[in-house]
Amino acid sequence: MTTIGTSIARLDERKLLTGSGRFTADVWPANAAHAVFVRSPHAHARIVSIDIDAARRAPGVRAVLTAADAKADGLGELICPTSLPGHALVDPHRSILADNNVRFTGEAVACIVADTLAQAADAAELIVVDYQPLASVTDTGRAVGGAQIWPQAQDNISFEWSTGDLAATEQAFAEAARVVSLDIVNNRVAVAPIEMRCAWGRYDASEDRYLLHTPSQGVFFIRDCLAEQVFHVAPERIDVVTGDVGGAFGMKIVPYPEHACVLWAAKVTGRPVVWISERGESFLTDTHARDHVTRASLALDTKGRILALKHDVIANLGAYLSAVSPTVPTLGYAKMAPSVYAVPVMHVRVRGVFTNTAPTDAYRGAGKPEALFVLERLIDTAARDMGIDPAQLRRRNLIGAKMLPYKTAAGQTYDAGDFAAALNEALKLGDKLGFEKRRKRSAKAGRLRGLGCSFYIHGTGGDPDETSKVVAESSGVLAAYTSRQDSGQGHRTVYAQILADRFGIPIDRIDVRQGDSRTVLPGGGTGGSSSLIIGGVAMIAAGAAMIEKARELAARELEVAAPDLEYRDGAFVVKGTDVRLDLFELAARAPQPLEGLAKFAENNASYPYGCQIAEVEIDPETGAVEIVSYLSVDDLGQLIHPAMATAQLVGGIVQGLGQALYEHVRYDPDSGQLTTASFMDYTLPHADDVPSINVAFIGTATKNNSLGVKGAGECGTMGAAPTVINAVVDALAAHGVRHLDMPATPEKIWQALQKPPPAFDADKA
Repeated sequence: MTTIGTSIARLDERKLLTGSGRFTADVWPANAAHAVFVRSPHAHARIVSIDIDAARRAPGVRAVLTAADAKADGLGELICPTSLPGHALVDPHRSILADNNVRFTGEAVACIVADTLAQAADAAELIVVDYQPLASVTDTGRAVGGAQIWPQAQDNISFEWSTGDLAATEQAFAEAARVVSLDIVNNRVAVAPIEMRCAWGRYDASEDRYLLHTPSQGVFFIRDCLAEQVFHVAPERIDVVTGDVGGAFGMKIVPYPEHACVLWAAKVTGRPVVWISERGESFLTDTHARDHVTRASLALDTKGRILALKHDVIANLGAYLSAVSPTVPTLGYAKMAPSVYAVPVMHVRVRGVFTNTAPTDAYRGAGKPEALFVLERLIDTAARDMGIDPAQLRRRNLIGAKMLPYKTAAGQTYDAGDFAAALNEALKLGDKLGFEKRRKRSAKAGRLRGLGCSFYIHGTGGDPDETSKVVAESSGVLAAYTSRQDSGQGHRTVYAQILADRFGIPIDRIDVRQGDSRTVLPGGGTGGSSSLIIGGVAMIAAGAAMIEKARELAARELEVAAPDLEYRDGAFVVKGTDVRLDLFELAARAPQPLEGLAKFAENNASYPYGCQIAEVEIDPETGAVEIVSYLSVDDLGQLIHPAMATAQLVGGIVQGLGQALYEHVRYDPDSGQLTTASFMDYTLPHADDVPSINVAFIGTATKNNSLGVKGAGECGTMGAAPTVINAVVDALAAHGVRHLDMPATPEKIWQALQKPPPAFDADKA
């Protein structure tokens, strides 16, 4: 009996809800030594000297490691492995411990390893570093031509990248009846997962082999970067293991200096070495996200039809290039810049800049939320400037269902969808017609009410490199191996659902295995909202290959021709008879493991989309915002597990409204110190800040993959920020507010309300 489309109980829910999960911090060896890092208190400084003698003599200390030791041991540096085809970029490389200069507050200068955590922390206090402070720049808008961070990066620019048709775009703007422009700050945010970064490493001298246990989004990318760049060994000499993961959202894709240091320290000391980040370290050193300053413009005709779109972006990369960071504000950003609208031409220019801040990298959406925010704010602003209802302006510019497949100005081909249907359903469920009555009711209570609407569309991707293995084990378990990594999404359950459906195996006899480079075949890991598309499709193909191999063996066992056998409900049956042989009984008889392998060989692109509507109320006396209702109408194609799809959307929406209203990583502009290094200063949405979020599904079939599924993981985040800000600006528009940068804090709103309202314009009345 199939469970596809049914919200069955998650296979891992009891384990996780009862605290029985096995996370990295739960499984480090009892004899492990502990690592503590000495981190720079300066945003930019030259390291004049490091005195480590007292620390080396401290009780329990096994090693004190610095950049000089790394050089002496022949260790390399972390290098950005991604490129921008056709565009040069400056990658200064990153030492695993700061060498000569520190370039952001929190950068590791030394690593102390001791028998206990307390001993390591005490010894760290004994290290004396003589710094010569240098001028720093942390503000994105002032980075170009600001204090020089790397000598090889002129004006602090790592790369200048562009895409689109500049000449056609400029021509469209010259002929436009209306041009709308906005200067937009897309605020820097911290990922702040429940499980902070951690790692423990072991070195086996007899085999000259390393073992790293760390939370990740796929073990092979981290393994290969460390092996090739830092340790200069064959990748097979480093085993990487990931257990349960408490949230990742992009920031656990990449290798970090701490990964290399625990392995190196394990070799130096002859002991396993563990490091578990504190929350303050997490804010200082985890990759941050977003952080753009954008000048964007929209060209329209007299009826409000979009003629062209133009973006000029300065993207903050931090002090170093993280592993995939160059692609986030460029390829990722531009990919969905036209969104669901029939934008004839566009041009996007991006300058990636270095600053004295923690590196930025992928975070739920990886460039697409930033681009979609810009366009949705432009459309709302254009609608208000032209006196057109924002929903109607969107409708006029939507790509029609009959226009599909449709190739966008960004080069993406949307294969399936009905964007107008999503808008219609959202307006109906959101009771758009009754909004003005609700606005008047709020006004009588002394509050300002606003409605915001936004579309999102996501072009899923992710690394398509995937080879799955499915094994029928004699113990009665169907084991499926994948390089994709679950970090809380529930992958095991949906994979088990599709395997049970396809191969007739009871779901409780299916075991999905991941997170171990010693057993899983190399692949690209989780990213791009594509784990079900890539991992699921490859698993089905691997299972089919296993069944065909098993068919030949079953034919010999039953002494019939292979074409005379049918496979159904976990057994081979001789056609026209009741003679059957159970798959797992066959596995017990097999001289070799009964397994099948398959590479992913379909299209990893899908185009999930949705329309979101929010209503907010604002207290003009305090500037406080309350989200009074929120809904999202989404097309995710074939739904495997509706409840988990809904949970992914809701979780993403909460992260998006967090950026819109609360979250902002801030550095002091003079000292470069991080001023939001704890939850006392960095605000995440609380449960009572989040409204009940209504999710409704409409489905259009995609033929891009044989499962008919579209990605889900990043979708909610993409639409949430512009939806909320559009609602806030709508509430404030009568007071002359045209735009408000995120986060729309009470202070920022209150200050905006203190400005006098615009003068009455008879021509617009």
